[in-house]
Amino acid sequence: MGVIEIDNRIILQQNQNFNRLKSMLPINLNRLNYIFNRLRLIAVLNYFGSFPFWLYAEIPSDQEPTLASLAQLIHEMYSKQTEHSLREYNAYLMSGDGDINKNRADADIINRDFYCSSWRKGNIYGANFGNSGFPIYSGPTDHLYPRYFAMMDSYASDGSVNIILGLREQDYERMIQQNMLRKYR
Repeated sequence: MGVIEIDNRIILQQNQNFNRLKSMLPINLNRLNYIFNRLRLIAVLNYFGSFPFWLYAEIPSDQEPTLASLAQLIHEMYSKQTEHSLREYNAYLMSGDGDINKNRADADIINRDFYCSSWRKGNIYGANFGNSGFPIYSGPTDHLYPRYFAMMDSYASDGSVNIILGLREQDYERMIQQNMLRKYR
């Protein structure tokens, strides 16, 4: 697992609790296991046109990504998913905690304005991410490169923090139209 480079402008700074949490987070994902006991690395597959992927690789930050380079990054990350991790995520969606209607949220939707919301309930150390207490990054804010952004989310059962990749909906659609990216199911 590589080091993920995240520009400070990417992470929304809304309150002191979140800033305290951010200062606790190491850049190397391997160390998240130590802090939060367990890290869940699972995939959200083409959900409502959004493209969150758990990061298994470095995000290059020295140059702006092209559609082709983003597609390649997504393929590489997806290839590191396991059948077990995808089955685990699908089981979570079917559980009461993953019931979108029950939790009255909008699922993991990332629209062209970089807004997203989550059905996951609970807060990390009381942090408020600006979307009714659901513990997920919400935008828009300043981004190093506007084609993607890093989001933080937590797993409600154990409070572990995950960092995932968000892709603009219109870029996703262009990738599909240009046959650069298969739809993962």
